[in-house]
Amino acid sequence: GTSTTVVFVSTTNVGIQQAESISFSIYPNPASNELFLQPSNDIRNAFDLEIISIDGKTIATERIPSLASSGRTRIDLSGIAQGIYYLRVLTTEGNAVLRFDIIK
Repeated sequence: GTSTTVVFVSTTNVGIQQAESISFSIYPNPASNELFLQPSNDIRNAFDLEIISIDGKTIATERIPSLASSGRTRIDLSGIAQGIYYLRVLTTEGNAVLRFDIIK
């Protein structure tokens, strides 16, 4: 007689999912009383902003629930002294740190 062997092969695709990169632009730079943050693509979730001084101190933090309809976020700098700062953007899509100057 003839015998037939049936083999069931189960494959699981275990790939590395490429994270979507996200970048931001800020303007105007240098700024005086306000700064605008513009993402390169949509941010669907809330995100956090931190303004950090050149010596590493956190000057301000803000939770942004969603982007304005223009796709940009206005950051009020009126209470912050002239100097060099970093804007840290923390999102579920990725993080970024941008340097900016305040000139009053």
